Amino acid sequence: MLAAELWWAERRPLAASALADELVVAFERLRWFPKLGRLYKARGVKAVRRLFLSRTRYHLYYVYNEDAKEVVIFSLWSAVRGKGPPLHRIS
Repeated sequence: MLAAELWWAERRPLAASALADELVVAFERLRWFPKLGRLYKARGVKAVRRLFLSRTRYHLYYVYNEDAKEVVIFSLWSAVRGKGPPLHRIS
């Protein structure tokens, strides 16, 4: 996520805090509604969800472990890239 924050700071200095602000809101929403994101098909990874961050146009890819009551973030990926991150490489 640091790379995305650096990108915003360099290329959108007036909105540099936008990504951090939107992530704070997303994390709080996932805290209360961990199944908020839509299911996303990823080879080799079960029950991946994707949450769209509309202000910055990023997707947050994560899995909710219901037994542990834990959200595991796999990737923050720009939605404008056209295709998702290589989640199949995550074990």
